[in-house]
Amino acid sequence: MPQARLAGPLSEGPKYGLQLREEFEARTGEVWPLNVGQVYQTLQRLERDGLVESDEDGEAGPRKGFRITEAGAGELAGREPAALAREPLD
Repeated sequence: MPQARLAGPLSEGPKYGLQLREEFEARTGEVWPLNVGQVYQTLQRLERDGLVESDEDGEAGPRKGFRITEAGAGELAGREPAALAREPLD
């Protein structure tokens, strides 16, 4: 699930969307490049599903911070963030 592969790095602490993109690409050896639009669409879906939350007062765009919720942490329980990034794509 691409959403889990992107949420994995959030389990290490809050991050901005651009940070997530850079970390994700570094972990996958840039084999699966992401554009910023994909990152924010995925974050919006994760937020809608209650797996991540964003800064209430953060502006949309590169400075909006995201962090994993308890529900999101439960979804990722037992899975290492680096392993999530290496999982085969659907």
